[in-house]
Amino acid sequence: MVMVKDSSAFCPDRAAMIAGIRHSKPGFRMLCGDEFRCIEPLKHGYDGLFLGGAVFNSKIAQDLMACVEAGDLDKANKVQLRMNELMLRIYGGEKITCWLTGLKYLLIHMGIITTLKSHLEYPVTESVAYLLSIEAILTPAVMGEMRALIADGDATAATRWMRQILFSKS
Repeated sequence: MVMVKDSSAFCPDRAAMIAGIRHSKPGFRMLCGDEFRCIEPLKHGYDGLFLGGAVFNSKIAQDLMACVEAGDLDKANKVQLRMNELMLRIYGGEKITCWLTGLKYLLIHMGIITTLKSHLEYPVTESVAYLLSIEAILTPAVMGEMRALIADGDATAATRWMRQILFSKS
């Protein structure tokens, strides 16, 4: 099996390319990694999603995929907008100024990780002002929504592990 994550801007011409590859490589799987624009790739033959924010948005992404599969594109668009709004709140707004810091700070608050440090020395914004702005976004209501999204997700080993980490102290 060969899996490809495509995080680039989707182009409908890829549907023919994907079909051609599948003809010669039946195990080929194409996954959309552009979590802000999932619908078009799914409509045009992508096999699923491979999202950087899946730790908190996987349930919404599952709902979005189900809507596309059912042909309910109006509902799929509403679900996509909801997921986008949630991600923008975590990633620092429309300009996505600090997606990694926002995601890591969320994971710290969820009890999944304990530090903002990065193994790859990826630039991580640790300014007090930014962390305070994230703190204001991560209200108890937002944290409750995040925990509910994870709790409602699929039953993969990773999800079971996350549930144990998140809810073992309760």
